[in-house]
Amino acid sequence: MGLLTRFKFWARSTAPDPAYPRLSLGWTGRTASRVRVTADTAMMQATAFACRRYLTQSVGQLPVRIMLEARDGFPRPVRAHPVVNLLQWRANPELSPFQLKETLLGWALVHGNGIAEIERDARGQVVALWPIHPDRVDYRRDPETDALVYHISNGSLPPAKLEAQNVFHLRGFGDGPVGVGVVQHAAESIGWARATELFGASFFGEGLHFGGAILLQNRATPEAIKLMRAQLDDLHGGPSRSGKWFIGDNNAKIEKMTSAPNESQFVETMQHQVEEQCRWWGVPPQKVHHLLRMTFNNVEQLGIEVVVDAITPWAIRFEEEANFKLFGQNRAGYFVKLDLKGLLRGDFKSRMEGLQIMRRNGVITANDWAALEDMKQIPADDGGDKYIVEGNMTSLERVGEAPVAQAAPIPANDATPAEPPVAAMDARAMAALTAMFPEYA
Repeated sequence: MGLLTRFKFWARSTAPDPAYPRLSLGWTGRTASRVRVTADTAMMQATAFACRRYLTQSVGQLPVRIMLEARDGFPRPVRAHPVVNLLQWRANPELSPFQLKETLLGWALVHGNGIAEIERDARGQVVALWPIHPDRVDYRRDPETDALVYHISNGSLPPAKLEAQNVFHLRGFGDGPVGVGVVQHAAESIGWARATELFGASFFGEGLHFGGAILLQNRATPEAIKLMRAQLDDLHGGPSRSGKWFIGDNNAKIEKMTSAPNESQFVETMQHQVEEQCRWWGVPPQKVHHLLRMTFNNVEQLGIEVVVDAITPWAIRFEEEANFKLFGQNRAGYFVKLDLKGLLRGDFKSRMEGLQIMRRNGVITANDWAALEDMKQIPADDGGDKYIVEGNMTSLERVGEAPVAQAAPIPANDATPAEPPVAAMDARAMAALTAMFPEYA
């Protein structure tokens, strides 16, 4: 072992264990709002759930292409390969490819890591992907090789060990081999939003709009106070009974102690929290149905931006992990491609104009156009595979030159070409005029 190799081994061996990222140290889930935030309770907040649903379903619906690099530089789709069946037909007997991508990405967003065991046959070919909940996974390093090892808990049984090459690991944002979920970063914002929801539910659940104290001028017995409380709950408890008049005896007076939701800007606070949550998850507000400041002049552009900024990074993470773990280092030119064209489509008119520009400039054929729009192919004999360009176009090196005169066609044989019909008609007309007027001949 060389000096540099020994130094790298020592540096990684003395580094903090990958099972304990810096952000997780001392994490208990408690927030300043006194609402405990965990991976499960965070999904009880509407905006957090909507953001996760949008990202997971958007990536889950992307078609997966297994491509093979060709010598001409244009990759070709592959139809027969074990990974094709895995990512296009069935991830395992219990999950479809859509559900696999949705599950792994959902775990990567919330927990920071989406884990699946790679099942192989006797030849080493991939036959199935089995998701494993992140709470069951412990990340360790082998003391001898320093390689990353996944310890899978099995209840009372000893944990099972999986080598890294047998684990499909979709990592979230992080600074090491273990990702950190959005929930840990955004715990305070989620806790604040959750506390606001609980306050609103409690306010309308109680139904006592005065939200204060009942002051009695004379001393009352415990039985009288108990009876008055029961009457209040019976007459004013619940949303359907809110707003009713309160009638008290014993010179009772009501003192307001809390503010109404409109006085504390309750609605404005909830609207602000929607935008705050979207910043954490990287999802535009309009994608979670928050249309407060939405205009319809730039809907198409906003749709393209969310694909580029929010969905494409997760698609790249999935592609890179699949290329390395499913094909191996000797992938023989195979790679995985998530097709984003469906999400990048604009409205029909804009899409047709763009395809027409490519068609008129010889970039695509009529059949390429039909394939992009899922239409019937045109036979090759009818010109479906021909590239066309406009007739007045020229090459760059011939720009500015005088147009070349077209040469007259050469007869097929040495025979004298036939007299043009117009010239023959003019000769007959002159002969007739000469016969009629010989003096002008």
